[in-house]
Amino acid sequence: MHNKTKILAPFRPKSEWIPLDSENCKLEDYLEQTKEELCHQRFSRPKPNMSKEERHVLNELSNNPNIVIKKPDKTRGIIIMSDFQYRKVGFTHLSSHHYEQIPYDKTHETATLVHNTLIDMYNSKYIDNDTCDYLDPLNYDIRTNYMYFLPKIHKPPPCNLPFHARPIISGTSGPTSKISQFCDYFLKPIALKQSTYIKDTTDIINKIEANQYPPNIILATIDVTAMYCNIIQSEAIDIACKTYHDAPKLLYNIKKPPTEEFRKLLSLILEHNTFSFGDCFYRQKIGLAMGSNVSPTLANLTLYPLELQFLQTTQNILNYWRYLDDCLIILQGTEEALEHHIHFLNTMHPTIKFTATISKDHVDYLDITIFKGERFRNTGILDIKMYTKNCETYMYLIPDSTHPPSTFSGFIKGEFLRIIRNSSNVHDANERSDLFTEKLITRGYTRDFINNIRKTVSHTRRS
Repeated sequence: MHNKTKILAPFRPKSEWIPLDSENCKLEDYLEQTKEELCHQRFSRPKPNMSKEERHVLNELSNNPNIVIKKPDKTRGIIIMSDFQYRKVGFTHLSSHHYEQIPYDKTHETATLVHNTLIDMYNSKYIDNDTCDYLDPLNYDIRTNYMYFLPKIHKPPPCNLPFHARPIISGTSGPTSKISQFCDYFLKPIALKQSTYIKDTTDIINKIEANQYPPNIILATIDVTAMYCNIIQSEAIDIACKTYHDAPKLLYNIKKPPTEEFRKLLSLILEHNTFSFGDCFYRQKIGLAMGSNVSPTLANLTLYPLELQFLQTTQNILNYWRYLDDCLIILQGTEEALEHHIHFLNTMHPTIKFTATISKDHVDYLDITIFKGERFRNTGILDIKMYTKNCETYMYLIPDSTHPPSTFSGFIKGEFLRIIRNSSNVHDANERSDLFTEKLITRGYTRDFINNIRKTVSHTRRS
């Protein structure tokens, strides 16, 4: 007789079960005694990270209606801007044809539509009771989605605006947030199997270092222009439903609903994506919401057929990989040939467009620079070193912050390991580690403390 491990359903309400009192008197006495002791324990209050004066200033800033405080896009630090500047960027973005203003908040209308769809799926036995209860927005406190913007300080500002910004729709506890998780559960395993898919920096390093290239290769990074905003919703739904229909049931631990029911959920997520900004309400007509669970996966699935068509109709591309909207191409040929390929790529779709950076010698991709160095000249394997944007502020956690000691040593060791992983030769790794050390010292760490951690990592164990 085989023991079968019960697989818990990934979508179910939080359990409200409370264990009954034990009939073991000694155990109950011990528990009560422990509770009593804990009640009389004196715990020292943690040292505050800010002085009273700093906290007072922070409260004044956060309550000032004339300014907005946000983190910058893709770097550390904070940005303080005038409310007028922030709203100007926001309303300018929302004036595009991608959005339409709506007369009132439709959050509860959308929640009712989602509820009715889920009840129909439950009555048809496509989902079980736990899944229905978990996904149903009428079973929890929903709130209106809202849009906010992260300033892109690494890019020069556009004409007539103070800064470029990344628009994000905060949909946590929104009416479609749970069904977005549900759809992503079924679509993500499909996207992970795409031949162009890149998981992270370690994945691209492993792929690059598994190849030997001829001397005349050309390197290029390609950016999908405003990828999320320019994906046509009906196209994304059609492509996702086709790949979902073809996906084997063995990929999942729960019952796979029929494709048409899955389509209804995706339509609710995309076509009823409403939100607020300022005192106004909007609906997104074109594009995917940055902030929705399923959006990155939908973007991956939508771009993949376009990529395959491009690769089948072009020559001499040795490798093509993509991490969300950042692509890497390695081509055997000339810069002119690659420019021709990029031009052709930009004719293949009405809204999805690409910009490219092309070089014979090096390109910056994710957090690494890929270049033709000594290793490439000797073995044909491209060299790799750390890359940091010019806007990096190096705002590391200060050493007198109220955190456990392991937090400080942990993030420092982790960064040293990342430097080694992202550096194919010892010289670049040491140079970058020296820079990291100096930046830590400016934040208040001692050189001895840093060096003791640095000794525990070694470039010889990089692989």
